[in-house]
Formats: sequence, C-alpha cells, structure tokens
Amino acid sequence: MFKESIEDDPMTIGHPQCSLPEIRQLKLLEIKGSRCAQLVANLTSIMEHVFLQNIQDEVSLGDFIKGFTSLPIFDSTRQAVVKIRWDKSHLLPGHDSERVMTTKTACDQLREIMDRVSLVDEEKFRFLIIGKAGCGKTTILNKVCGENVADKPSEFRGVHDIYKEMEFKDNRRMVVHDSEGFEAGHKREFQVVKRFIESRSRKKILHEQLHMIWYCLQTNSRPIQQSEKLFFASEHNVPVIAIFTKFDLFVQDQLQNIMECEEAEDIYDDEAATDSDLDSNEGSGQPFQVLEERAKLLASQKFEEHYKNVLMKMPHPPKAIVELSDLHNSTPKDSRLGSLIEATMEALTVTDKSMAKDNPRQRLGALFAKAQMAEVSPKISSSVHYGLPYEIYEKELQVPSPLFRRLLIEVWGSKWHVLTIMRIFQNCIEDHPETIGNNGSLSHPKVKKMTLRQRKVCRCVQLVADLILIMEQVFISELQTIDELELGAICKNYLSSRAHAYIFEELVNVDWRKFYNNTDPTRMITGRANAQLRRVLDSCRKHM
Repeated sequence: MFKESIEDDPMTIGHPQCSLPEIRQLKLLEIKGSRCAQLVANLTSIMEHVFLQNIQDEVSLGDFIKGFTSLPIFDSTRQAVVKIRWDKSHLLPGHDSERVMTTKTACDQLREIMDRVSLVDEEKFRFLIIGKAGCGKTTILNKVCGENVADKPSEFRGVHDIYKEMEFKDNRRMVVHDSEGFEAGHKREFQVVKRFIESRSRKKILHEQLHMIWYCLQTNSRPIQQSEKLFFASEHNVPVIAIFTKFDLFVQDQLQNIMECEEAEDIYDDEAATDSDLDSNEGSGQPFQVLEERAKLLASQKFEEHYKNVLMKMPHPPKAIVELSDLHNSTPKDSRLGSLIEATMEALTVTDKSMAKDNPRQRLGALFAKAQMAEVSPKISSSVHYGLPYEIYEKELQVPSPLFRRLLIEVWGSKWHVLTIMRIFQNCIEDHPETIGNNGSLSHPKVKKMTLRQRKVCRCVQLVADLILIMEQVFISELQTIDELELGAICKNYLSSRAHAYIFEELVNVDWRKFYNNTDPTRMITGRANAQLRRVLDSCRKHM
C-alpha cells in the first residue's frame, strides 16, 4: 500500500514527474537523501495515525494511505526535507557518490521536522460564523481563536467573502468563514450561504469540511426576524449553535424599565400621600440588589418566550442556544464563554453508535478542544485522553513518553517549542527525587509497599497529572516571551505547591492492580484511569 500510494506517487521527491522548484537545484546525491528522509517521515506519520486511531482493518488503512498525499502534512514534509543539507559529512568513507549515510546530524534534523509537521497538528477545525455587524463576532473570534487576528471579519455584509478562509497568527488549528447574514427578502444572499455549506459538506477530507456553524444574534428588544426563520427552516447537515450576545445589556434594559416604573409609582404615591403618610414612611423604594434580581428574572423570561422558544419550534432548530455577557472581560482563567464551548463540544459528540471508531468525525470534539483558546476544562479532558491512551505496554510506563507527551502538550497550543517543554519538564519534574518511582519517593510507606509494576503505573499517572497542571499554568499565564528560566520557575513553583502534594497523596492511595490486562501481562489498561484522574484533577483545581 505504502509503495503504491506514496513511494510511487509523482509528487514524491525523486519521482521523474516531481516538479518542486527546490529539487531542481539539488544534486543527485541530495535528491536521494531527501527522498529517503521524506519516505521515512511519511511512513512515521502514517504509523502514528494508525496507532492513535487504533486502525485494525485493511480497508480503513488503505483509504487513509490513498488520501495521505492530499493532506497538508504531505506537502509540508516534502518542503521541509529538501532543506536538509546533504554535505560531505553524509558521505561514506571514500566519497562513494552512489551511497549516503544518515548521520546523527541528519537524523536530528529529521526529528525536528517530524515535530513541526505532526499529522495531529495538521488537522484544522473549520467553522462558519454568521451575524450582522456589531453583534460581537470579532470579540468571540478573538477570545476563542486567539487575540492576534490575521484577517478580521469584514465591516460590510460579507456573503461574497464567505469562501475566504480566515486564519489566526497564533492559532493555526482554526479556520473561520465569515458571513454577515442576509436580510429578509434577499433570497439570493441566503442561497450563497446555503451553497457554501453544501459545498463544504461534500468535501472528502476532514479539515476541508465545515464542522460547525455559530449563528450570532444581538439580544435586544426586536423579535426573531424573517432572515433567522429562513435559515432555521432549512436543513444544513452541520451542527448549528445560536449565540445571543450582549445579554448583559439586555438585562440592563430590563433594569432601566423597572427603575422607571418604580420612579413613576413613587411620584404617584407622593402626590397622593397625606402629611401623616409621609411622616410614617420615609421611602418605599426597593433595594438596588432586589431590582437587579427582578431584572435578571424578567430578562430570562423574555428571552425564553421571545427568542429561545421561537427558535426551538423551527423546522430545523439549532443544536443549542446560549446567551453570552461581558465578553470583553473573558480570559482563560475567568472565562465568559463556557456555555458556548460546552455546547459546541456537546454538539460535536457522535451519538450514532454505528459510526466506526476510526471515522474522522469521531475526532472533532478533541480537535475543537485543542483549537479553542478560551476555556481550560476541554483542554484538560483532551490532555488526559492523549496522556493516558487506553492501553500501553508496561515498558512504556515511564510515560509521558515522547509521543504521548508531545500530543498532550500540543493540546494547549503553546507558543513554546514542544521539545523545550519536554526537556524542562524532565529536568524539573520527572527526574526529581520525590517523583513516584524515583529513590526519594520510596520513603513514603505506601510507595514502598507497591510492587515495581504498581509503582510504574502510579508514576505514569502522576507525570500525566503534573504535566497537565503545569501546561494549564503556562496557558493561563499567557507567557509572551520564550524564556526558559520563566518556564523552569513555573515547574519549580509547582513542585512546592499544595496541588503537587495533593496529586501525590491521592494517587498513592489507589489500588493500581485493577489496571492490569489479565490476558496480556505485558500491557496495562491505563484508559481505566482516565475517569479517576479527571476526578482528582477537578478536585485539585477546585480546592487548591
């Protein structure tokens, strides 16, 4: 399969039909070396995908390999390997021009390339955001996709730009299409949006498909318009979330109305009151906090009646309806977008039990969790998933191993190079004497009583938990400069924190025997620890 679809593909380096401009400048020896490196990198990426998705049937494997050359990683790998310099140090003794050896230098360069062009990192979450100017789309995109916007939504009605891909400088996992919607009676504009959605639905490759639609509406006194009714009267074959923005201003409007009514009633009462009434009643106004609660309740009732109920009665209602407030003050540490992120994750969850486990759409929830930059909780869940794959060999229990560790780190979308984080984590945490499995931890009576095998599993889970909590701190602190001393300080502070001590104590109290694979003693079913680790992390983050 690999030879037919990859090695013999006309776009592979060394094939007579490969017309990459950089290749024309290479000597024959360099072309051979680059071809060798490309094939090694391609095969490694394919096997990584097979391992992560647990592909076991020949048909699924064949389909993936056949489509591999159309993935961005194929081209980016090819572009990278031609830059490897196959100089004299790569020649065998005697300067045999027909033979080349991959020295440590070349291997190191290839490892760096593989780290940069990970197949997992090549996948992108693509969504369409619809909403009129001023409804808060740009703020939502800035918070969810990253502050540095490469191409902001247009200030004009943008159905003609709906095919344009909007990308973000600090978050290449997101691709956004923008439309400012359509006015009632403008069916042509609606058809442009509809045709775009249909065209993306027909795409075969996951990252080219449309995965989600966010329909933004500003919460105000106007009812649901004909344009919204037209959109939700049609089936789109893509999950839709209806987002009502500026809900806090809607509450303020209700508060203003209540206060005006209160003031009018006070004036009427004052005019009707006798002197004795005034002497016995210094003021009948309600406390401001009471008025605020009344305003919130009234806003919720009106929203339910005039917005939510109307949309949910449409022929094709949205998967969820969320209201958002105070978006400008949202940060990962204090997010105002939790309801939107949670609703999106739920809408992406596959409920069709007949869908194959290796179907690419099964990965959309995890892909969105990695791509979004607004909320911590989904990233923690994905980190647990990647850090503790369902089943691993006992000899791999020093994980996070390079593969699992890299995948876990990539979830957080850090500006830091993955290898840098892995090196500092190993120096500060993994090699620390008191980390479970190291000599210093044996002074703890419960660690001392563990068998070697139990200690390995416990160490594995501890390292995953430690790395997740450190990456959370890096994510929240939003470090702008790549300063290794600063990252090292985060790791050292974590070692002396209550969170680190809490994780240690919780994990050494677990009976790790239940994670053995009874049919294969060389394997551990670490996936069984996922739910338990999530509970420990949730409790730790809540109380520490």
